[in-house]
Amino acid sequence: MMLNCPERTPKSGKKPNQLILFLHGVGASGDDLIDIASSLEEHFPDAHFISPNAPYAYDMAPFGHQWFSLKDTSEQALLKGLNNAMPHLNTFVDHQLNRFGLAEQNLAVIGFSQGSMVALHTFLRRPKPIALIVGLSGMVVAPHLLEKELQSKPYILLLHGEKDQILPVKHIRLASQTLKRLGLDIKTHIYPDLEHNINQEEIAETIQALKEKFLLA
Repeated sequence: MMLNCPERTPKSGKKPNQLILFLHGVGASGDDLIDIASSLEEHFPDAHFISPNAPYAYDMAPFGHQWFSLKDTSEQALLKGLNNAMPHLNTFVDHQLNRFGLAEQNLAVIGFSQGSMVALHTFLRRPKPIALIVGLSGMVVAPHLLEKELQSKPYILLLHGEKDQILPVKHIRLASQTLKRLGLDIKTHIYPDLEHNINQEEIAETIQALKEKFLLA
């Protein structure tokens, strides 16, 4: 299944040098995150921005998309959902990298909520590391499995709100501890007054990380 996706071409009008992928949360769509490109394209004029719709219709409302169902939030069910979503995302990513003639080192992924969960699950299990994973208000499901399943070590930026009631901040603290123990280069920032949202400070921090990993001044 090839995912549908809103996208924005490089502001420079040139062939892309970077690919920045957005992964939305449950019940949303690619349109919900693609507008973040407006804050990024001035800094990354040669980047192509793409924000695919998750492969499944949201099963708790008559609109929106999901990477997997959240009707059952047991660890076993979440793992099954993530493992089902992973091939769809890998196929999509491989297609996009081939489309633009780019390598993994030219790819950054920004995931929010369920999109962050999918990003962390998938890109830590790809053979080659991408430039950057930004996990916004997410979590690592079954972090103990990474002991055997970790295949690559991209730089990871985890951003979360202390007041998040959807995915409590304890999840990101556990993820951070696990990933550091496994030798990943990771930065975590918890915002005291933030709930389950994306704020401008997170976008600014994301821009800085992208500049560093894409080696831009």
